[in-house]
Amino acid sequence: MIEIINKIFNEKKYEKIYEKDEFYLYECREEMKTDFYLLYFLNYASELEIEKMLIEKYSEMIYEIKKEKKYKETIDKNLSLVLFLKISKKNQEDIKKLTYEIEESKMYFKRYLLNYTEDEEKKFFDFFSVKDTIEKMKIEIKKTDNFEKFKNGEISFYNLLIKLYIKIPILEYEFKESDLLEDFHSELNNELKTLEDENLINYIKEIKIDTKFDIINFSKYNLTEDEVKTEILRLSEVK
Repeated sequence: MIEIINKIFNEKKYEKIYEKDEFYLYECREEMKTDFYLLYFLNYASELEIEKMLIEKYSEMIYEIKKEKKYKETIDKNLSLVLFLKISKKNQEDIKKLTYEIEESKMYFKRYLLNYTEDEEKKFFDFFSVKDTIEKMKIEIKKTDNFEKFKNGEISFYNLLIKLYIKIPILEYEFKESDLLEDFHSELNNELKTLEDENLINYIKEIKIDTKFDIINFSKYNLTEDEVKTEILRLSEVK
């Protein structure tokens, strides 16, 4: 797992500046950007045990990077933690509470808990290789039919793929406006077939398009009815 994660961070211009016992610290190398990620890979334990191990490891890391003169004052205020927690099936019921306890902790840096089973990891690597992982992940996450295939048991790598995109903030979905518009036009044209004209304006004013980045709602732009009609025509004519 660490090989893939290391590749992700390297691609995003993060350099590993500390490594010890499944504990890794990355620093962003982009100009004018101060950002650090602390990654911790461990097997399932109680929230208190994880907290104790984390504090011990963190203190040890700070001591060592200070000794090596790699410590920067900006670390404390610009640090995010991602915990990669391998669990067994019998632990799955406890994970929701544990995730909340870890991610909502009062400890000062941001925390993300990514849990996965050995079976999920194996199926992920049966499909992806470390060599082609990043580009292949970008392709597979964009395939709109993959979620349905996953629910139907046709593909098994998708669960861990989604978790990686949710829990690693620098791993972003490369959103294309054209994809969103295509979905919108499809929905609009379907509704045009079923709605009568007098109901159309009110419907269009309330249409929302949900994405990871924004929620578009015609009503927030205070469009007039004529403007809405113009927008309907413009959108429905775009091919």
